[in-house]
Amino acid sequence: MEQQNNLKILTKETYEEICDYIDVLLNDGKDLNRYNFIEQSLKKKFIYVDPRSLLSIADQRVQKYTIQRHRIAFNDSLLNKYKDLKKVSINPLLDLANNLKMPSMLVAKALMQEKMKSEKQNDCTNLLVETSGITYNNSTDELSTTTINTSFNETTEEKLSSQLQWLSNAILLKLKKNKEVKGDNSSLGDINLSLNSSTTSTLSCTLSNHYLTTNSYLIKDDPQLAYQVFICSVMDSFYGSCAEQLKSLNGKRYEQILRNKINKNGDSINSQYWTESECRARGLDMTPDIVLHEPLAVVQNEDNHFFVNWIESKAMFGCEGFRTRGAFHKQLFPYWNRYGPGVVIYWFGYVEEKSEENDFTKYCLLADDWPPKNSKILRYGSSIRKKI
Repeated sequence: MEQQNNLKILTKETYEEICDYIDVLLNDGKDLNRYNFIEQSLKKKFIYVDPRSLLSIADQRVQKYTIQRHRIAFNDSLLNKYKDLKKVSINPLLDLANNLKMPSMLVAKALMQEKMKSEKQNDCTNLLVETSGITYNNSTDELSTTTINTSFNETTEEKLSSQLQWLSNAILLKLKKNKEVKGDNSSLGDINLSLNSSTTSTLSCTLSNHYLTTNSYLIKDDPQLAYQVFICSVMDSFYGSCAEQLKSLNGKRYEQILRNKINKNGDSINSQYWTESECRARGLDMTPDIVLHEPLAVVQNEDNHFFVNWIESKAMFGCEGFRTRGAFHKQLFPYWNRYGPGVVIYWFGYVEEKSEENDFTKYCLLADDWPPKNSKILRYGSSIRKKI
């Protein structure tokens, strides 16, 4: 059987063959963090499949693989392992990711989170020790080194209350000194409550991968670790900063391509739809990318036609996992319930599977382009009445 070049709509057998090959590559931890290695290997082996489809399938398999191994890989302390590799390796963070068989940028983020948490705990412990014998004089705004002698009859609650009072006094004094040094006229409530820079750097756990490579805390306190995080961000072709940015831009790009193709059909169709942002402005909670003012008919032949009320654009490959009953009820069924049947465009292709369990053709039509191949788009009117 002759293979078609740039194939996007795959059979289940072909899709499973690609997934099995990716799984073999993932079992070798070093291949996961070799930049673009998995993608190039797939292109050489499956030359008849569209490269965008291969890349999207690989990205989905890596996500599934990462979810399965996440708990096992990050069970032990990463900070200790990193310090041990730091003595013998040029790129200890990348080697740590290879040993864990995990994407390097995820390992870098987990290591940073552990490092921030450890330093924050150490800061709090050191402050408690330093202020164990300090009292605060409200009249002079100074700390006194007079030791508070607690009696043997003092209860645990009283001791804890005293320690908390000492800690509060020490923090207030430090804030006041910082205010005087910086010449800041703001109130104490507006001052950043940080004993050192590590207490604020814990926010990097919730920020993007790119922020980790440029965060001033990394550069000032540990420039070597900052460089290691930067290497991981570059080498990780699935979770790195460039990869994440490209995924986001791809989604917006294909939404714009869809709008251009709809408008290209003629002035009669132009501006006859609402975009996702316009739907949200109207207060709609479930918003496809395109909601048509009037239904369109996708006519494939005289006996096969489908009415379309909305269009959803997905810059990805539609694997089986995205077409299961659970995924359908979360997104596609609410669209059908509100607007009627529609079209889901998987720009990078999908798995062609005809089974009664996952047959959603009653609710939505799968396509890999717009208009769908081998079909005509007709608006409601005399022409559509003649055809249907």
